Parts: sequence; structure tokens; C-alpha cells
Amino acid sequence: MGDWSVTEWITAGVFLSISALGAVFWIQVIRTKGPENSGWFWNHQSVTPRWGLVDVLTVAFVWIVSQALATSGLFQIFGVSQGQEIPPDLSARIALVSGIAQLICTASCFAWLICRYQHTERDFGLAPTQWKSGILNGLKAFCMWIPLVWAVQNILVVFIEYSHPSFERIKGSGETFTLIDVWISAVIIAPILEEILFRGVLQSWLQRFRRETLANPNPLITGGPDLTPEASSATNHQSSIHLSSIIITSVLFGLAHFSQGPAPYSLFVLSLGLGFVYQRTGSIIACITMHMALNFITMMLFTFDQFFP
Repeated sequence: MGDWSVTEWITAGVFLSISALGAVFWIQVIRTKGPENSGWFWNHQSVTPRWGLVDVLTVAFVWIVSQALATSGLFQIFGVSQGQEIPPDLSARIALVSGIAQLICTASCFAWLICRYQHTERDFGLAPTQWKSGILNGLKAFCMWIPLVWAVQNILVVFIEYSHPSFERIKGSGETFTLIDVWISAVIIAPILEEILFRGVLQSWLQRFRRETLANPNPLITGGPDLTPEASSATNHQSSIHLSSIIITSVLFGLAHFSQGPAPYSLFVLSLGLGFVYQRTGSIIACITMHMALNFITMMLFTFDQFFP
């Protein structure tokens, strides 16, 4: 214990503090008598979206193409040829600008889906009056779920070496501006982009898969209103969890990070929590907050490690 570095002491303190808060919140939930008395944790108000598989694939296509076009354009601007080794500081700058382009395009597509199918921002917890509750819910869920994610990650790194391109850029560059670029990408851009894409677009669509909708799958593919008002109403304030949509989304979320060593497995666990929170709160803001908090603490500990190895 006496040989611990400053970062290791800080990490232990952060883990214990968050775990203690999480335990308090878990006890609060367990002691409640049912969904009607469970406060924020059961405040489910999400709606069944009306977009279809074609819309989901369109958003995914825009997400991929926007990154490819932004990266290609930046290569030309900075005079980088295909296959050329990119300096870490320039790589971080390209990743940041490319991420911003992806976020703008993906968020625009999501807004287009909401307008096209006559949803409102309140349906996804995006109204300004819902932000406060969404942020508080996300922070509570973070304390409850993240200790498990960290535990899984710490076990896996014993067997699988962890690597992340953002961390490698910081180590290879050693410049403050590179650190700032990575902080913005990891703490702001990535959580918003990924939660819109995976929770807002993908998981929302997967939640349409029910017995009633499978009887007539056309709306699931091409988009359109729910089959019956009863089916739509049943999903607006449901108390059950659509487990399959959470699992499928989590598998794809993990695979999206396949190049980061053991990260796909721990991020699969993270995504299970995010999916549960999304279905229980109906708030993308809550998921973004939970995701941001994780990335913020990860970046904070990594930054401390660079200054106090």
C-alpha cells in the first residue's frame, strides 16, 4: 500500500466513493414497494418510435460516410497521404474534427426522424425542462452501475492488454493541445454521438419488436405509425423491460469498440446499464450524462497518471 502512486490512491478513493453512493441508491430502490413508489428510477415515459429499419440504416450510413468524408478532407487539408504515418498531435486533431462532423450529421438525422414521424423532443427527454431530471438520473445511475463496469474492466486487463488510440496519441505527443483535443473528443463528442446513435436511434427502433408489430412487419422496415393505438399506449408507460433490445444494442455497442483490447466486454456491461436507464427514464440526457461521467473520470485518472506516474 505504501508503494502506491498518487494516481492509484486517487483511483481507489474515487472507486470507493462512487461505490458507496451507488450502494445508497440501490438500497433506496430495493426498499421501495413498486414502480409507482420508486421515484426517478421508474419514471418511464419513452414512446415507441415510428421509424423503421430503412431509417436506422440511413442514419448508420450517414454516420460512417460523414467520418470517411471528414477524414479524407482533413487528410487533403493537412497534406497527409494514404498510408502515411500521422503524428499523434495531428491524429488527435483529425479525430476531433471528424467526430464533430459525425455528431452534427448524426444529430441532424435524429432530429429529422423526430420531425418526420411527428414525435416531440419530450418523447426522448430532450426538452429543456427535462434536462435537470435527466442529468440527476444519469448521475445516480452512474454511481449504481459504473462500479460493476470498472470491476469487469480491471479483471479483464489482467488477461488482455488494454489499448486506446486516444491514450496513445497523448503519450506519443506530450503536448497540451493534444490532451485538450482528446478531452473534448472523449468527454463531450463521443458520449453525445454514441448515445444518440445507439440509444436514441437503434435501441428505440428495436423496442418496436413486439408480438403486435411482428404480426405486420412492414412498419418495422419502412417506418410508419404503430399498428394500433393500444400498442402505442402500452409502451408509453410500461413497467417491463424490453430486454432483447438492450442486449442487441449492447452487443453492437461493444463491437464498435473492438480495437480497444478488453473494452468491448466492459462496454457491453456499460451498455446494458445505459439501455436499462433509457427504458426506465425515457431520457437520452440521462444516458449521455452517465456516459460523460464515465469518460470524464477515465480521462481525469489518465491525466493524473501522466503528471504523477
